[in-house]
Amino acid sequence: MGLTSILRGLSAMLLVLGAAMIAPMLVAITGGEDSAGAYLFGVTVSLMAAGGAYVASIGKRPPTDFRGALIIILLWWALVPAFAAIPFAMGSLSYGDAYFEAVSAITTTGGWLSNSEAIASPAGMLWRALLQWLGGLASISIAAAIFIRPAFIGIDTLLPPFSRGDDASYLRPLRNAVKAFASVYAVATLFALFSLAIAGAPAFDAVIMALSGVASGGFLPNADGLGAYAPAVTGVMFFVLVFSGANFVLIARLARGARERVRDVETGAYLIILVVVGVMFW
Repeated sequence: MGLTSILRGLSAMLLVLGAAMIAPMLVAITGGEDSAGAYLFGVTVSLMAAGGAYVASIGKRPPTDFRGALIIILLWWALVPAFAAIPFAMGSLSYGDAYFEAVSAITTTGGWLSNSEAIASPAGMLWRALLQWLGGLASISIAAAIFIRPAFIGIDTLLPPFSRGDDASYLRPLRNAVKAFASVYAVATLFALFSLAIAGAPAFDAVIMALSGVASGGFLPNADGLGAYAPAVTGVMFFVLVFSGANFVLIARLARGARERVRDVETGAYLIILVVVGVMFW
C-alpha cells in the first residue's frame, strides 16, 4: 500500500476544498455576513493541512493498490468533511452537527438537520451546494475509475473515456477520471444554471439549484421549495435531476464523439424505472 500516494491524494483533496471555500467567503464578505472570518479560517486550515500532507509525501511514489484506493475514498468521505465543517461549526452549529451537514453534502445525501439553518445565509447555501457539486463529481469519478470493472460487476461495461492503467494502480485512474469528467460536468452545470435563469429563477437561486441539481443533491434555496418558483423552473429541474442520475460514463464518451462497442442497457432501464415510479406516484 503506497502511503506516499495516499498523502498526495489527501493533499489534493484538501487543496480543492480550500480553494472552493474561497467562493462562499467572498459571498460572506460582500454580503456583510459575520461568517466571513469562519470561511477565512477554514480556507487557511485546509490549505495548511494540504501543504503538510504534501510535504509528508515527498519521496518515492509507489502505486496505490486497491486497499490504498479505499483509504483515499474513506478520507474523502470521512476526513475531508471535518475540514468542510469548520465554517458551520464556527456559526450556530455544534461541531458534531456541522460535521453531519458536511458529510451529508459531500455524499450528496441532501439531508440537513434544519432546513431553516441551511438556507439562513447566502454563504452557507453556496457552501452546501458547492460541497454537493464536488461530492457528485467525486462519486462518478470513484465509480468509473475503481468500481466499474468486470472484476467487480462480472460483466462487460462501457469503457470510461480515460486510461485506467494496470489493475494494480488506482490513484492515477482516479485522477484521470476527475480530469475526464470535470469539463462535461461543468458544462452541464452551466447549462442548468442558464436554463433555470431563463425559466425565471433568481440568479443566485439558479446557481444553488444548478450546483446541487447536477449532483442529484436536491438542495433548494427557498423554504417553499419549487412551489416558490414559476412552473417552468420545475420543468427545468426535472430534466436536470433526470440527467444527474444518468450513466455519466456514456455521457462523457458521447461528448468526446466516441462510438459504443458495448450495448448500453443501463440508460434504457433507468428511463423505464423513472416512468414506472412516476406513474406509481402520480
